[in-house]
Amino acid sequence: MHELQDQKLLVRLPEVLHLGILSKQFSAQDISTKFNINERTMHRRLKTAGTSFRNELDKVRQTLGLQLLSNTNLSIAEIADVLAYKGSSTFIRAFKRWNDVSPQTWRRSNDQENLITLSKSDKVYLLSRKGN
Repeated sequence: MHELQDQKLLVRLPEVLHLGILSKQFSAQDISTKFNINERTMHRRLKTAGTSFRNELDKVRQTLGLQLLSNTNLSIAEIADVLAYKGSSTFIRAFKRWNDVSPQTWRRSNDQENLITLSKSDKVYLLSRKGN
């Protein structure tokens, strides 16, 4: 029974984190509540699966950050805000840790032909649309 619940947690966690980031409600307590489990139970199940809450949160933020840099004209500060970082410098440090280059360098070196022009009100739609 717990194995099935653990698998469900691992499969659904990226989507739940994605939505939590957009709503700015993505603490471990917020997310464990979405799964109707105790926060400590969630941490234990993730550890058993060889990962952690922080690691899974980082993976979702990395994916969303790359999507936003690739597909939008949002500034680095706006992307940091969407990803719920305290400031752009925190996002830049995390991005460098993930990709070994700054977000600005990464954006310049990647194809911008499919750039989507967004306003602040559009960015939530882009991030919450399935298939991105």
